Amino acid sequence: MVHSKPLFSDIVFRNLRLRDKNVYATVNFTLPTAYFRQSDLNAYDLRGSIAVIPTSPSPLDRIVDYSTWIPRFIDTYPVRSWPFPMGSSGSKNKSVADRAIDSFGVTVPLLQFHNVRKKCETDVEYIDDYGDDELRDNTKHRSPVSHHPYVVTRTQIRMVDETAPFDRRWYLKKHQLLMRRSCNQQAGLFPSVHECDRSYIQVGHVETAMNLKSSESEGENEVAYSPYISLSRRVGPKDLFPIPINRQICASPEEYAQASADDQDSVEISWNLAFSGRTFRKFVYLEEIEKYNGQEIYDMELSDHHLALAHDDVEFGGKLTFAISNLVLDLLYWYTRTTTIGISTLGSFLFAGSKAVEVLVPQLAPGVEGIFGWLQLIFSAGLPLLPVVFLIKRICHIRRLGPSAGSRWARWILYPTPLTYDERASQRIENQMSYWSKGCVGQLHSPYRSKLYISL
Repeated sequence: MVHSKPLFSDIVFRNLRLRDKNVYATVNFTLPTAYFRQSDLNAYDLRGSIAVIPTSPSPLDRIVDYSTWIPRFIDTYPVRSWPFPMGSSGSKNKSVADRAIDSFGVTVPLLQFHNVRKKCETDVEYIDDYGDDELRDNTKHRSPVSHHPYVVTRTQIRMVDETAPFDRRWYLKKHQLLMRRSCNQQAGLFPSVHECDRSYIQVGHVETAMNLKSSESEGENEVAYSPYISLSRRVGPKDLFPIPINRQICASPEEYAQASADDQDSVEISWNLAFSGRTFRKFVYLEEIEKYNGQEIYDMELSDHHLALAHDDVEFGGKLTFAISNLVLDLLYWYTRTTTIGISTLGSFLFAGSKAVEVLVPQLAPGVEGIFGWLQLIFSAGLPLLPVVFLIKRICHIRRLGPSAGSRWARWILYPTPLTYDERASQRIENQMSYWSKGCVGQLHSPYRSKLYISL
């Protein structure tokens, strides 16, 4: 276990569900600055860890043992201070459930290195290469002017909305294969935790397999998979807080004293957190997009106006990427549906109506003026409503005549098609439910309620 000094470790979110969106919290902590005067710093010298625990009673109460994808001989970062919460007088020994929870926790670096305004002249020569992004992970042999430590003050927590049962035999086979190949252990003698490629495509829910006692008195032990958590590392310049210290080696003691006059022994940090549950398709798309984009390098000496523009580019780019991915996935889903078996007719119409109100009301409220106003309305409201059009087409069982119509224009004539036997059976099952039951089902987004634990 990597040695560390905890600054904060407590419960931040309570009663979360996998389908919750945009839940916010702020973690306030005091950061001593003396450590960051060192010449050799790493992005993980300040880090945040996230762990999630289902609210009891839960299947985790019946855990017997667990296995994780990271080999036990690799040193990992601690996820929570212990006893937990920090400063409590609980048990000094972790239970099996506590160790399993920490095994699928996730850690993110909270330091980035960017340039800072020069405070003094120096005779020390450094190697500076702004083109090498990997050198932004540490300050070894780097100039303290081009590589000053900044604290990341915003992180988005994502969790995959997945509770469906998996095939036990294939799941355990995949887990064993991952345990043998993870963290580049076959290629190196001394693999590091930084060589562990943790992504949903590579690891997913297979990272930790938990062996549970059977819920029946004489049944076979059950296997439960872990929830998958990911942290977004994409931030803008407004999300970066410069640590208020002078790390430059000045030419004279007098010049150094003047450059360090504004140094602070400690600083108050507010770490802003946002939680959202995502389907695995959206999750994979966002994770791969962020991996492709990498870490942005900002010129922090620019004016406040230019830094604000750079920050807005990050904000807009993230929102636009998610909006496009959400639109494409919804469009593909309803366009490729060939049957309505298992799809609620009433629920689909309610969803279509609420989506139409959500999109059209903000656009029509200020009024539409001129041809450009109508073009803007078609673009901003028409595109988000395309999935709704295909939804209604599928729910109403409407099809077009197609090539069999003969005429080129007649091919686009729409006509209703009769329901199949299975579709009629599905509708009968839905009609047997009372409106009270349907309303309750609509409110129960997910049975997985949890607490979210944050450690620094």
